[in-house]
Amino acid sequence: MKRIQFQETGRICQVPINDIFGFMYLATFIYFLPVTGIIFIYIAILKYTKRSLIIANVRQLGLEQTRYRRELRFIKRILILISIIFITGVPYLTFFLQVNIGQSPMPSYGHRISFMFLSCGQGLVMLLAIFYADDVRKSLRNILLQKLPWIRGRRIGNIIS
Repeated sequence: MKRIQFQETGRICQVPINDIFGFMYLATFIYFLPVTGIIFIYIAILKYTKRSLIIANVRQLGLEQTRYRRELRFIKRILILISIIFITGVPYLTFFLQVNIGQSPMPSYGHRISFMFLSCGQGLVMLLAIFYADDVRKSLRNILLQKLPWIRGRRIGNIIS
């Protein structure tokens, strides 16, 4: 059975939303498994951080607090990335529920809107992942300070770092 079909109203080739098996297969392997993996990694890091915080109270507090702050910053970044993925998936979920539960026809622009949100969300996640790398952020700050020397004394350098 052919899963990918040309949809004339949207002028796009894809697995139709009405095909529950094909849609759920793609949604599972493209969206839910990676997000679930990220969430489990996040939970493991969170448990490790809490455990090391308890140990830090017994040991040296100075070194452990800097490590703890660094780990919390890492956890915050992961949480931001996961929330972006979930938020940008809401329009696609809305159209899916509208077609399958509400039994209403899919608007001709629905696929384009939902794919636009998914694409923008994935692009934003990639940009944030690159920007969160300390070396990339430092080199961006240096380039910005070289190109715009008038901001050298201002606080924009602190915003980037």
